[in-house]
Amino acid sequence: MLSFSLEEQEGEILISAETAGAQAKELHHSLEEELLTLAIHGFLHLAGYDDRKTKDRRLMFRETRRILREINDGKTETQD
Repeated sequence: MLSFSLEEQEGEILISAETAGAQAKELHHSLEEELLTLAIHGFLHLAGYDDRKTKDRRLMFRETRRILREINDGKTETQD
C-alpha cells in the first residue's frame, strides 16, 4: 500500500490486490478485511498519521482497528 498527498485535501492510495491477497492468507482473514485495513491505513497516512516510530505505529494500528470495528458494526446494523 502506498499513499501520496497531492494537494490540500487530495491524495491517492495504491493497493496491490495480489499482495493484499497474500497478506490476507498469511493473517488468516478475508481479502475484503485486508483491503479495508490497507485502505484505512492509507487514509490515516493522508490524514497525517505516521508509523515510523513504535509509539506512532501502535497509535495508528489502534485507530485502524477502531475504524474497522465501526465499519463492521455498521454492516451488522444494515443486515438486521
